[in-house]
Amino acid sequence: MPISTTTMVAQVVSGLAKASRFPLLVSCLGDLEFGGGLAHGGYSIEQMAILTRTTCLEEAIVHAETRIEDDAIADLPEDASGFVAKLIVIQDDEKCLALAGKVHARSVSWCPPVISDGEARLVVQKASGIRAGAAFEAGRNNQIAAHRLRFRASVLEGRLVDPFWRATAHAAVLLAA
Repeated sequence: MPISTTTMVAQVVSGLAKASRFPLLVSCLGDLEFGGGLAHGGYSIEQMAILTRTTCLEEAIVHAETRIEDDAIADLPEDASGFVAKLIVIQDDEKCLALAGKVHARSVSWCPPVISDGEARLVVQKASGIRAGAAFEAGRNNQIAAHRLRFRASVLEGRLVDPFWRATAHAAVLLAA
């Protein structure tokens, strides 16, 4: 069966749109620790470490998971004692979120992308409420609770994949599971 001109044009336009969104930037949000970290009287600084650039989402997922499993996230400064990975972020060339995942015990739990704009609004509403709680805790000088709440909101916001990437990210998360 021959391909219609409309179908062919749609495929070309779709391919060009995707091509303009690459490469994907894979990065990791984490805590750069000094003096053994908070547990040992030291301190930590939240930092984003760039892991790689890649041309497909599946490759980005595999690269991120491998780096987490191998605990090979960041090149550390001489005075740093470690890097604790917390969140993987995959963005396209337009800085739109393609996928995010929470790091735990040398593995990544990928955030399920929202499937509709309505669901995205609900996620934004819930994350805003959590961030308001974080601001309240910070105002009470409870920085540890505020930090935890802000991170919880960030993980929730990891579901806010750009509409362009939603179907691809959903399929990739299913394959990665």
